[in-house]
Amino acid sequence: MIAQYENGKHTPKIDTLNHIADALDISLTDLLGSDILNLADSVIGLFADSNVQYLGTSASDNPQEEFLISQFRELNDKGKKKATDYVDDLIQIPKYKKG
Repeated sequence: MIAQYENGKHTPKIDTLNHIADALDISLTDLLGSDILNLADSVIGLFADSNVQYLGTSASDNPQEEFLISQFRELNDKGKKKATDYVDDLIQIPKYKKG
């Protein structure tokens, strides 16, 4: 099955990627490499630049999010990866997760 992922015949689900990362004892960010940084940057740009409504609030309605986005954009690729890794680690800790 991994060969099919490598050849582009199939795309793994996020759960599968998490299992692979766990098996390799690396973070999902490390497994995905720069692809995840490019995706994160694109998503952040979409919400920050266009003031898109998300769950009833826009980016400009939340100064904390605006601050984090502006700080993230100041980072180089290595810094963005480190920040993304840190957020990924925080999400794994129940006391920091919503809900």
